[in-house]
Amino acid sequence: MPIEQPKDLVSNMPDDGEYHSLGDFYMEIESSIHTLCTDDELFVDPQLERQLADSSFYAPVEFDAEDSGGLHGVVDEESAKRAIETIIHQGEGLRDHHWADSSHQELTHYYKLREIAEGRAPIGEVWPLEVNPTLAMMKPDVAAVARLFNAAYSLCLVTLDELYAGVGEGERRDLVGRLYAVMARVMPPVAHVLVNLPGVEPGKNAGPTFEFHAFADPAKALAEVQDLAWLAADANVGLDGLPEAIGNL
Repeated sequence: MPIEQPKDLVSNMPDDGEYHSLGDFYMEIESSIHTLCTDDELFVDPQLERQLADSSFYAPVEFDAEDSGGLHGVVDEESAKRAIETIIHQGEGLRDHHWADSSHQELTHYYKLREIAEGRAPIGEVWPLEVNPTLAMMKPDVAAVARLFNAAYSLCLVTLDELYAGVGEGERRDLVGRLYAVMARVMPPVAHVLVNLPGVEPGKNAGPTFEFHAFADPAKALAEVQDLAWLAADANVGLDGLPEAIGNL
């Protein structure tokens, strides 16, 4: 919640030069783009083939409203500003606005989090997790699951890198499909197993560490994630079938 908090309505960038929220950070990007636009060459080659401008790549899913903002190509200062405002609006809300859409169906990220913090949003069972766990502090059997989670998380980053490198339309759709599948069908079951395993601290459970996993060969990242899934599944019933599912991505 601290980094998603709505920006103060009056103040501009903080005097100490630090970013106190995502809104601060993105508004500084917007300001810098405006400054750089004195150079006519900034958007001379927008390279749309490296952007996900097709709205079909961001089809609304559960909890996402149609008019909360979508994808469009960034080709000039105006379109860049519009994209940044969408990001800010969906995150903390422009001018402390609770809603990400004009029809008031979808709360901004900050207010979704506040619903949870204040007990108004049912989230099901929770676990007493360790604070900021690391792989180095975990027992080998728990670390195997955490390493698998980190590899899946890092696979998302590698996939984004492939998308931004510029690929053909067919490969682009395959990569976007893989990205969504890893986030929706791989990371959640691994995290669920992990938070049910004992942590190092008495009375605390383990949890995802979100450390970057350096793949031996980024071009074969998916195969490496599958290998890690086989290792983790050997000792964790909750991961049965996951290696095969990863192989089908």
